[in-house]
Amino acid sequence: MIHRSLRSFTAITFFLTFNLFWFCQSFRTVLVSRTGGAWQLPSAQLWPNQTKKQKDYCTEAAKSCVLSSPQGGNYEKSFRITKCKYGDLKAVSEIIFDSFYNEQMRKSPFSAFLKMKELERLQSNYPYDSENHQMFVAIDTATTEDRKVIGFADIDDRPATRRIDPPRPYMSDLVVHADYRQQGIARTLIETCENLVQEKLSNDEMYIRVERDNVIAVQMYEKIEYIAQQHDIFGVEDTTVLLHKKFEIVNRLKTS
Repeated sequence: MIHRSLRSFTAITFFLTFNLFWFCQSFRTVLVSRTGGAWQLPSAQLWPNQTKKQKDYCTEAAKSCVLSSPQGGNYEKSFRITKCKYGDLKAVSEIIFDSFYNEQMRKSPFSAFLKMKELERLQSNYPYDSENHQMFVAIDTATTEDRKVIGFADIDDRPATRRIDPPRPYMSDLVVHADYRQQGIARTLIETCENLVQEKLSNDEMYIRVERDNVIAVQMYEKIEYIAQQHDIFGVEDTTVLLHKKFEIVNRLKTS
C-alpha cells in the first residue's frame, strides 16, 4: 500500500514538475519577446513574391501577429490613432494575448494567469505623466461601439536603467487585432511613434527588435529604412536583431 501511494505521489510530482517547467519555459519565451518588442509578421500576404523558404518562417505565432500592408496599399481608413487611456489596457492585453501567445498557451490551464500578467505588465508601465514615454491605441471609427481598441504601440525614451535594456527611443508591443490587419493600422502606429520621436522628443533615431529568424519582418523594416545593427546588449542567448532608423539621414535622402 505504501509503495503504491509512493508511486502515485511520484507520478503526480513528475506530472506537475513537467507542466511547471513547460509553463516557465513558454512564459519566459513570450516575456522576453514582449518586453523586448520582438514581434512577428502575419506575412503570408505581405510580400506576394516571397519565396517558399521565407514563408516557412511564418510559424503559427507569426501568422497571428501584426504588420499591415506596405505604404500605398489599397484600403479604406476607418480608424484613428490616439493616446492610450488606462482603461484601454484590458482590451490591449487581450489583443496581445491572442496575438503573441501560441494556441497551446492560450488553451493551457494557465491562460487566465498569463492574461492577468500581461495586464499587470501594461498597467505597471503606464505613462501617467511621463514626457518621454507614450502609449498609442488605434480606435475603430466605423463601429457604434464606444472606443473599440484595435491596435497598440509603446514608444519609450526614458533613460535605460539596466545594461540589457534596449537603446532609446524604443518602440515595442506593436499589435493589431486579428480582424483588422492588412488595413494600414500597424504602419500608421509606427509613423505615429516616429513623428513623436522627431517632433516632441526632439530625437533623430528610433530602435526596435525583431526575431532574427523572422526574415520577412526584417525585410519589411529594411523597406522603411530600418537597418540591422550588431550588438551585445541582450546577452548570449538573445535571438533577436536590433534595428535602427536614423531620421536625419532618411529625410536627407528623400529630399535629395
